[in-house]
Amino acid sequence: MIGPIVCGAHAFVYVNSKPYARVFSISTSTAEAQREVRTVDSLEPAEEIPAGLTARVQMQVYRLHADGGAEGAGLTVPWADAPRAKYASLLVLDRLTDTVLLRCDRAKLTQQAWLTGKGFVTGTVSFNCMDFGNEVAASG
Repeated sequence: MIGPIVCGAHAFVYVNSKPYARVFSISTSTAEAQREVRTVDSLEPAEEIPAGLTARVQMQVYRLHADGGAEGAGLTVPWADAPRAKYASLLVLDRLTDTVLLRCDRAKLTQQAWLTGKGFVTGTVSFNCMDFGNEVAASG
C-alpha cells in the first residue's frame, strides 16, 4: 500500500523529457505581483491589478556518473553562446505513483552549485519559470 506522504527518494527530475537526476529537496515559490491604480483626484489607490506571475524553483539533486551536471542536460550553453540560450522543460515525477509533482515548460537556469559531502556529490540548481504546474494545476 502506498502512503499519502510523498517521499523524496521517489522523486526524479526530467529535463527536456530526458532523465536528469534524483531529487532530494525541492523548494518552489510563486508570487503574483500587484500594481496599484491611482486616480487623479485621490491619494488612495482606486484598485490593484495583476502585474505578472513569477515562479522560482530550487532543487537539490544527486550528481550521477557522467551526467555532465547542468551542462550535460542542456540547461546551459557555453558562455560565448549565452545570448542564444533557450528555455528548458522541467518535470519532477513521483516514480512510485507516476504523479507530476512539478512541471515547467519554459525554465531558465539561474544558478548551479555542486559540493561533496558524506561521499555523495550533490548539487543545487535554481530556475526562473515562465509557467508552473503541479498535480492539480496545469502549466501554461
